[in-house]
Amino acid sequence: MNNNKEGNKEEVSLLFSGGWDSTLAAYKLCETFRRVHLLTYYHSNSAFTEHSKVNVNKLKNKFGSEKIIHNIIDIDQIKEKLYHGTWRHDRKKYGLFLINCECSACRIAMFARAK
Repeated sequence: MNNNKEGNKEEVSLLFSGGWDSTLAAYKLCETFRRVHLLTYYHSNSAFTEHSKVNVNKLKNKFGSEKIIHNIIDIDQIKEKLYHGTWRHDRKKYGLFLINCECSACRIAMFARAK
């Protein structure tokens, strides 16, 4: 978040899937900030990228296109390193116990790219 010298809230970034939760969060941020950066992450197994564009357009219609900056960011490479680096070996060792870890690796990749 950046503030100008008068203390007004200038810009903020939000991890944005385009679902109800992130769209509501973006809406509330648009009421407070001059500019809102929406960060939508893409990887080869994701299907929500097009859905995010629909709600970005709705937000732009409500608040103006100059207020909202939408970035679609590829995280395949970093997700591959996090998830598949040791996962195949661990799967042989532990079985399907770690099958749900893909979501965690994806989320960590999103945070790493946001940083």
